[in-house]
Formats: sequence, C-alpha cells, structure tokens
Amino acid sequence: MRIFVLLLLLAGCHYSFQEEGASLQGKTVTVPYILGDFEGKFTDELIRALAASGVFSPVQSGGELLLKVNVVSNENTKIGYRHHRDDTTGRIRKRLMPTEDRRTMTVEIILVDQVSGAVVVGPEVVTAYVDYDYVDPDSIRELAFIDAQGKPQIVLDFSLGQLDSIEGAQDDANVPLFRILSQKIIDGILYEKS
Repeated sequence: MRIFVLLLLLAGCHYSFQEEGASLQGKTVTVPYILGDFEGKFTDELIRALAASGVFSPVQSGGELLLKVNVVSNENTKIGYRHHRDDTTGRIRKRLMPTEDRRTMTVEIILVDQVSGAVVVGPEVVTAYVDYDYVDPDSIRELAFIDAQGKPQIVLDFSLGQLDSIEGAQDDANVPLFRILSQKIIDGILYEKS
C-alpha cells in the first residue's frame, strides 16, 4: 500500500526519473576548430571525449548542435623549486631553480541548437590544470652521472619518461590537460541540461 501511495504522489508531482543529459541523448554535435588551439590537439581530444560520452554523436558538419570553444587563457606557473648546485663543486648556490610547473587552461564554451539558433548552454567558463616536473637541461648534474666503470651516463635515458626538459614536459602535459578539460566541458553541459 505504501509503495502505491508513493508512486501516486510521484506521478501527481510530475516527477520523472530521467538520466543526466537525457534531452541531449543521441544528438549530433559539430565541433569547429577551437580558437587558440594552434595544433588541433585539444579539438581532437574534445571530439574523442564527446564520442566516448555515450550521449553525443560528433559529426564533421551539419550537426543538430554546435559546440563553440574559445581558449581564454593558457599559462604556465612555476610552483616547485629546489636549490641550485654548482656543476663542478657540487656546492649549493644561493638561488633556487624551478623544477615543477602548473599549466592552467581556461576556455569559454557555448552550445547552440543549429536548427533554432538558440543557445542551449553558455556562455560558460571552464578551467582545468595539470602539474608537471622537469629538469634543468643546462646543468650537467641534472642530465648525467658517472657509472661504476667511470663512464658518463645520461639520466634521461634511465628515467623511463619521468624526467624531461621543460619544453618536453610542457608538451607531455598537453594530453592530460586536454583530457581533463574536455571531460569537464562534457560534464558541465550534461549538468546544465539535467
């Protein structure tokens, strides 16, 4: 009897058990190249995440929805330091060297219904960041050591990808940053439409 009363109350309130983003389920989405994504890697990652969401179907053109994304900011901030050592004596110098950065990217998104021209979601601002470590490529102590036979060995060969120069580490941080940001965009759209 209690279950019947509960169902009657829920039906009377027009309450429905609907999945998150159900109104967007199966919609086709066109994603033009993201403004500020010069290599197209972020655009590719966003399209991959849309396809993996199980909600959207990305298409090259003519989708029911148009997802416009614009990079508002993309910056690196130094967040980790260590003492600098003299390459010949090994003594600690009175200056710090950066060894860890945080890359933060902020984008603005707008989801538009291409049939009616109405804005479905947005404009919304989404931010994500990743932290990464690196070594100083100008320091012989950072890049090499002397093995038991007295031969110099390059550290980067033994780091299994854990150590890289700042340029390499910045490039390596792209994929995780774009993945996190893409997922936040999709989660935000689904939250707004739930």
